[in-house]
Amino acid sequence: MLVRPITYHLEISQDSIKSEPVVHLESSTPFQPFAVGDKMSWNGFRNARWLPEPQTGQFLRVKDVLHFIWDIRGSNIGHKVRLCVEICNVEDLPTHH
Repeated sequence: MLVRPITYHLEISQDSIKSEPVVHLESSTPFQPFAVGDKMSWNGFRNARWLPEPQTGQFLRVKDVLHFIWDIRGSNIGHKVRLCVEICNVEDLPTHH
């Protein structure tokens, strides 16, 4: 059995999982798993086309996750994770007492 390379993609869209991605990353190694409700900083994506642009004191919260897997026979295998995120304020974080 021929072992073929796997290409990993991470796309981030805003508002809808169907929206055009504002971030696209490609890697030869898998990205960490994501789940609805996960929070992340937007600072690493300053060149993204956010509408509106996130501000200091805001973060991204994952609203939806969609996986695409494809197999191009004789070539490669691909795994794309598309995240739909919303911009939230730090004040929106739940407090733990």
